[in-house]
Amino acid sequence: MPLPPFLISASALLCERILQEEDKVLSAIRIIDVIYVPQLPASAPEGSVTRVQEYCLIILKAQPGHQGKHLIEFRMLNPKGELTNISEPIEAEFKARPEFGKDVPGGATVSIQLNLAVKNYGTCYICVYLDGEEITRAPFTLLQQAEKNG
Repeated sequence: MPLPPFLISASALLCERILQEEDKVLSAIRIIDVIYVPQLPASAPEGSVTRVQEYCLIILKAQPGHQGKHLIEFRMLNPKGELTNISEPIEAEFKARPEFGKDVPGGATVSIQLNLAVKNYGTCYICVYLDGEEITRAPFTLLQQAEKNG
C-alpha cells in the first residue's frame, strides 16, 4: 500500500501493554502476534463470547518540515474477510521536535486499547488508515487456549 508523499514510514505494533515514560515517549511492552483466547466457562450463558484486551501502537514518521493534523482510523479484518471499525477517528498532530533541528523527520505516535469480542479464530489484521487511506496493517492470530486438565 503506497504511503502519502509526506510519510517516510508507518508501523503498527500489537503488544500487551504500553508505557509512557517521563519524557512522554511511548514504549511497547511484549510485542505479540498470537493471542491465546481463554475458553468460556461451562456456566457461561448461551451466546456469550470471550473478550480479549491488547494494545496497538502506531508510529508514523514524516518528511522533515511536515506538520499538521491528520485523522487516523483503526479497522479490523477478521478471518472471514470482514472489515469493521474498531475506533472512532483520532486526530493526530504531526510535529517536529525543535531540539533535534529542522532536517530531522517529525511524526506522530498513537496508541489504542483493543477490546476484541472473539467470534472467529484465525489470522486477523489491525488496519490503520490515515485520512481515509490504508497505510499499514499488523497481522495477529487468535487461537483458542487449550483446556486445563485437573
